[in-house]
Amino acid sequence: MSSPHPSSAVEITRNPWNTPTKLPCLEDITYGSVTLLQSWFPNVNPAHPRAKTWRTKLARREVVLWACFAMVTTICVTNFVLAGLLWSFYDSSVDGVVTLYQGDCTTVGRVDTATHLLINILSTLLMGASNMILQLIAAPTRKEVNRAHKAGTWLDIGVPSFRNLSRISRVSCAIWCCLALSSIPIHFL
Repeated sequence: MSSPHPSSAVEITRNPWNTPTKLPCLEDITYGSVTLLQSWFPNVNPAHPRAKTWRTKLARREVVLWACFAMVTTICVTNFVLAGLLWSFYDSSVDGVVTLYQGDCTTVGRVDTATHLLINILSTLLMGASNMILQLIAAPTRKEVNRAHKAGTWLDIGVPSFRNLSRISRVSCAIWCCLALSSIPIHFL
């Protein structure tokens, strides 16, 4: 009688010592290996030419985290410099509001639109980079996944998860909490 699953069929081969051995079936494979996955995903094998392209190198976790960190830092510095310049070159009233331009309504409308466009572009870039950092920090590394598997537990991969925060490093968790708490006010502005 044949098995309902073709992958569960056991093949018997002979090795050099002429003893029967069982070839691995799909059920026997617990984790993906480089040799198993490289035909579908050549980037898994570091020796493959596609794994050495600039596109692959720029997609690495560390590169993306540093790029997002640089973007957030640049936006924060830009905000502080612009605020300092505006308060030093323009008269501010008692409540700290700076008047950029006073005059023709058409010009005021254009200055207002340009200012709000700049603010929206900077805040969108800031929120996008912050969101990317939050997702990458909460995503477990290979070491953290291996540690969880040894402990007999599991981690969420590919989805934002509060469950992972208790299993990732304390530094990553602290950074995640600081970014999450600082992003809440920006959402409401």
